[in-house]
Amino acid sequence: MKCSFQHSSKFPPKVLLPILPILLLLAVAVLVLPLLAPVAVIVDGVVMDSAVATLRSDWEGCFDREFDVEIDGGTIHVYEKGNSGPVVLLLHGAGLSSMSFALFSMKLFSKSQSCRIIAFDWRGHGFTKMETPSDLSVDTLCNDVEALCEQVVKKDDTVIVVGHSMGGAMAVHAVSRNKIPNVAALCVIDVVEATALMSLSAMSRVIQARPTSFDSMEDAVSWCVKTKTVRNEASARISMPGQLKWVPKTEVGLYTVASLPLTFHEEEEEDGTRDEGDLVDTRNQVDDEMCKEEGKHEKLVLTWAVNLNNTKPYWEEWFRGVSQRFLACGCGKLLITAGADRLTDKTLIIGQMQGKFQMHIVRDTGHCVQEDAPDNLVEVINGFINRVLVLSKVTQKK
Repeated sequence: MKCSFQHSSKFPPKVLLPILPILLLLAVAVLVLPLLAPVAVIVDGVVMDSAVATLRSDWEGCFDREFDVEIDGGTIHVYEKGNSGPVVLLLHGAGLSSMSFALFSMKLFSKSQSCRIIAFDWRGHGFTKMETPSDLSVDTLCNDVEALCEQVVKKDDTVIVVGHSMGGAMAVHAVSRNKIPNVAALCVIDVVEATALMSLSAMSRVIQARPTSFDSMEDAVSWCVKTKTVRNEASARISMPGQLKWVPKTEVGLYTVASLPLTFHEEEEEDGTRDEGDLVDTRNQVDDEMCKEEGKHEKLVLTWAVNLNNTKPYWEEWFRGVSQRFLACGCGKLLITAGADRLTDKTLIIGQMQGKFQMHIVRDTGHCVQEDAPDNLVEVINGFINRVLVLSKVTQKK
């Protein structure tokens, strides 16, 4: 059996002429579009949408869901756990993200089983996207909280507000301005007006003392724990990704971690010595020869997602007047600190003597109390919430 093939010198065949432009467009799309699309980057086992992106933390179990809430000027990224009961609204500190409350949220829900926990990222932080992310004025942040509550807090919800550091100050401002509805209790963590204002002059140095970049997330977590920025490694592994982003190495000014004091912990050594290996880490040193060898391949490093020095114009505004506003809030009030030395505020000392608020010291913790000792903090806050809710029910009956 013979088969013959006739070769035609005419190309393309006439039958393809009508659709030839479409075929050419498809070919261009297949070849060119992948070059224009964001490149998926896998670093430290983390898949990112682009090379310059805030990392996603592994918060499974800590929250049930995440979603965006649209407000004027952008979207606020929210994490939620639970479906009913009193709302516990969590406000994180400057430079952090909702992930600083991740372990605390999981343990609080496990303890109470009857609350709805809502944490969100401030503008300029985490995965919140705003047209003006650098506007961190008290007015703007309070308005953001109000806009968020209008959509996530129901009319008959009882709300307990918990804020840490700058988030604690914003909690006071927002509650005192009636930006949050139905507030039964206000808990502020390690923020005292007088102490905060006295510390502002040293804050720039503390920020500059941090390494500008890390080669890996493991390096970042190690630094965080060794310097006692966060003393709980389990929490640091969840919260650090939300504070960092991957960028090309050429975009950050690198210096040796050992070239500057890391934190005040180093300065507190009375004999002027260091524990070798605890505070000195040379893994971020620049190796010129290595950089040359890299040649065409641009190295990615982790750097801080929020430039805290850029928030300096707002520091005094955040904390000025917080003590008086705190005492004036017409709800149950709890001040939590990491040490008795934090209470240097005359207004609060007098207010405590007059029984205007409760105070609790969580010992053996640093500034990030909710990360260092989430179990202890849950015991304190859960007990406080229960007392406030019982008192609220008794008052309503009368």
